Amino acid sequence: MVSRPTLSFCITTRGPADRARALLELVRPRVDEVVLAVDRNGGEETLEACADLADRRLVYELERSPVWLVGWILHQCRGDWILRLDDDEVPSVALLDALPDLIEDRYPTVVQLDRRWLYEAPDRYITTFPWSLEHQPRLVRNVPSLWRFEGRVHMSGRWLGEVRSTDLAIYHLLLLSSSIDDRRAKREWYESLVPGLAVEEFPLEDMYVPEELESVETTPVPEEDRPLIQSMAAPKPIEPAARGGAPIEEVGLGEIALYNTDRPVSEGAYEARIEFIRPRSELPPGVLRHFELYVDNLGDELWRPADGTPPEIHLGWRWRDLRAGRHLREQGRVSFTETVRPGQRTRLPILVRTPSVPGPYALELDVVHEHKRWFGCTAETQVMVDPAAATAEAGRPASPSRVERRGIARLRGLGRAR
Repeated sequence: MVSRPTLSFCITTRGPADRARALLELVRPRVDEVVLAVDRNGGEETLEACADLADRRLVYELERSPVWLVGWILHQCRGDWILRLDDDEVPSVALLDALPDLIEDRYPTVVQLDRRWLYEAPDRYITTFPWSLEHQPRLVRNVPSLWRFEGRVHMSGRWLGEVRSTDLAIYHLLLLSSSIDDRRAKREWYESLVPGLAVEEFPLEDMYVPEELESVETTPVPEEDRPLIQSMAAPKPIEPAARGGAPIEEVGLGEIALYNTDRPVSEGAYEARIEFIRPRSELPPGVLRHFELYVDNLGDELWRPADGTPPEIHLGWRWRDLRAGRHLREQGRVSFTETVRPGQRTRLPILVRTPSVPGPYALELDVVHEHKRWFGCTAETQVMVDPAAATAEAGRPASPSRVERRGIARLRGLGRAR
């Protein structure tokens, strides 16, 4: 019997505690796991208020915009799918009801939801552009190799695989819960982080202050969604929490940074160990040959398969001429085939071309941070490049009949060339 997919819900929040609890009460019956992360500065009340609703409770510190947390919090979830909402977003009834069918679909990587901005009253939302075109990738398949996050304001991430856009709604409380002065300050801060962002010439940060437009059109919220909005817009008082709950986990800035491509790489990243698996000591000149390696990540950085996003960390190879004591000009790069986490070992096949001039060489391997530096954890194996070297992969000399067949094939090829 095939089991159904599981669903995690995750949230990062600074509170208020009563609103965060109201949101968890809406989603808890619909999900298999709740991951709650709160800001160290002011989140203690939320941790206690939601202790009975969360499977994991984490405390983080943050020096940047909350978008810096997205990649990290998704990596904390264990379900097959992840629903992520902010603490000022309300799921619609239609979304909650659709979740079982959405996560049964094997095709999409991400499902985009329609974020509706409540304005002037909790029963109306904006339909004027660009508020009407806010599609948020909030339901994602939990396969971390399919996502990348920059950690920059208003950058929703990069996704491999199919993206499904829906009209399933989440409601944004920001325009109701924050004063216009607070929202203007937020606009200035975000504009300073990433200047000039716009949608069809409309400054993106102006979405925080629709009051500055001459007119904004709104439409009524469906009746079935109004009680859910009310439960978060005017949450009930928190009752004294019972003791217990999941243990509290402390998380530092370094761990959070690992899951954003727009991050510095620390000096602690440049530690690795490379080991040849069954090295080869004799090879013909000018041919492609395979080697296999174990590579251990002994540092504090993730090594991801190459996709053009920083930090670009690969395995590098080059030949050293043992007679001349110098490196050959030709060298190569090999992408890791999986994400190699700190403390993890990966097995990596590589394909290298042997030097064209016979003689003794050393094949040197090292991990390299492109455009920055080599790690300096070089491993090498000595190889005699010799035309008479064994050509069969098992290391046996070619049989006379095989040599004869190759010679005949070469002559036939020359005949065709004429």
